[in-house]
Amino acid sequence: GRTNNSVRLQKMMSSGIVLLFVGSGVAILVCSIDKDSVISFLRRRFLKVDSNADLSTGRLEMWQECLKIWSEQPLLGSGLGLKLRTPGATTKSLAIHNYAVQTLMQTGIIGFTGVAAVVILWLRRALKSLRIEPDPEMLWVRLGLISFMCTMLVAMMYGDVIFSTTVAFVIWFAIVFETYAHSRLLCGPSRSRQALQL
Repeated sequence: GRTNNSVRLQKMMSSGIVLLFVGSGVAILVCSIDKDSVISFLRRRFLKVDSNADLSTGRLEMWQECLKIWSEQPLLGSGLGLKLRTPGATTKSLAIHNYAVQTLMQTGIIGFTGVAAVVILWLRRALKSLRIEPDPEMLWVRLGLISFMCTMLVAMMYGDVIFSTTVAFVIWFAIVFETYAHSRLLCGPSRSRQALQL
């Protein structure tokens, strides 16, 4: 029961710490291969040391413009598919690089609230059902997929991650698989149903 789950969670935390150290070691190894060129690339790309550009590479200005467009029609938004245009251009659209701002701009408060509610409820049910997952192998698979989904949600706040067909496919696979996994527990004993009640 509870002892088994706490042991599993401790093992997962230990594995996460080990992965963090391994990742740090790989990063140090990569940086030591050609230290000067790697560090100068990182300084130019992320810190913008050699230029006067802002750290957001123009994203903050785009997000401000999106919020101005949203403020014109805050309840329903400006409509799906509306994109920012480059100054003076009529054909080239800019990627907004923030799905929360984009959803708010295009669907307004009503659409944004609906999307946020679905995401939060899905994550809540998935995390609650992890506590009663009887199969240890399935627990690891589900934990990996949920972690991937959380990582993608964070990445969607600064990048255009689902532009890649492969990433979009993996995201949809994770959603379908995890929905199946925690729905499978709902069909189990009444104890499982009670544990999952919101």
